[in-house]
Amino acid sequence: MTFVRHPRAPAITAWVSLLLLALVLFFRHLGKFDFVTGEIPQDFAVFLKGARLLRQGLSPYEPFEFLTYKYSPGCLLLFYFLPTAPISAWLVTKAVYLTGWVGALGYGIRVKRWNDFWKLMLGVLISWKGVIECLDYGQFEFSLLVVAFIAARLFDQRPFWAAIIVGSAPWLKLPWALIAVPFLIRGYLKKSFASVVAGIACASALWGLVLPVAWLGWPRYISLLRDWWVVLKIQPFIIFFDHANQSLWATMSRILGVDWVPGPVLPDAGYLIRPELLLTSKIFALLLLFLIFCKCVAVTWRNSKIKSDDEAPEVWVTRWLILILLANPLSWRWASMLLVAVPFVWPKRPRACHWIGLAGAAICLLLQQNPVVRALGIQHWTVLHDYGLVTYYWLSLLVLTF
Repeated sequence: MTFVRHPRAPAITAWVSLLLLALVLFFRHLGKFDFVTGEIPQDFAVFLKGARLLRQGLSPYEPFEFLTYKYSPGCLLLFYFLPTAPISAWLVTKAVYLTGWVGALGYGIRVKRWNDFWKLMLGVLISWKGVIECLDYGQFEFSLLVVAFIAARLFDQRPFWAAIIVGSAPWLKLPWALIAVPFLIRGYLKKSFASVVAGIACASALWGLVLPVAWLGWPRYISLLRDWWVVLKIQPFIIFFDHANQSLWATMSRILGVDWVPGPVLPDAGYLIRPELLLTSKIFALLLLFLIFCKCVAVTWRNSKIKSDDEAPEVWVTRWLILILLANPLSWRWASMLLVAVPFVWPKRPRACHWIGLAGAAICLLLQQNPVVRALGIQHWTVLHDYGLVTYYWLSLLVLTF
């Protein structure tokens, strides 16, 4: 009982719990990873292959290959020095991912009371499916979680250093340049706009010029930049129509009947259904995103004028993370692992809209569980993401933050 009453007991318990959960995740047998066969997660293999090609003096960018490396040359620096054996490389990377996960949650979310501890554990439970899928596929969202939560926690005291962290995001995944928007807005409201711009510029110079040029040399780096640009231009846009993509753009296209039918041999040798409605779907998505953006700015402006719990870093950054998931053209369903701080956004005095959002989020969360959907006669829950289930889940959660 003495420990329970200690003022630091909730924080210590949170750290220990996160470490234990990380150990469970590290030793968990993954469906796409086998010690015997040497199979590693599919998407992690893309990074590993890119690093191998770079070591051989070749370009990692293969524009006509579906699972080609699509990220910046500087990002490959993170994978270049991994062990060449695939299993060893994945184990090292998984350890780094989970260490970042523990650090981002333990430092980025303030646990002062036992109530905060239980909110954090609920958030881990909500995001658990996304965490598992990120590990199963070898996805990179762990790095984005670190960027968002560490930068948000640092921002009020050290905006320049927080902006340096934020400025690294697009060099890890290009669409995550969107994460700079809330920090620029908050920097303007907190009279630290110049520091934020300077920090983002320094990070861009570091990842986009200094490190890759020092590592690769100027001629080769310029050549790789050209190859990267080619990949970004001609990669088949069927990636956008993959039903694991739950961005508002993709879901709006499906609602209007716009979809891609892959070819019998090559997926990109297919055809688009109802292409005449593609522009209409983009306009509808843009209008809805604009309205949501205006609401997020209004809430951020309001909370900058008053001292309230709403200004906690994990709260305001979660609001913007949900908007970014909806706005990012390539938001895969496992990005829900970024929403671990959702329980902290519940207001002290909830209104009717909050209860509606909570009900919608609860229904969508239940429909992501296989036992539930099988009871409804559906073979697997991913059948429902063809209809934008995760998009509706994110929209419902966003309502809770207003």
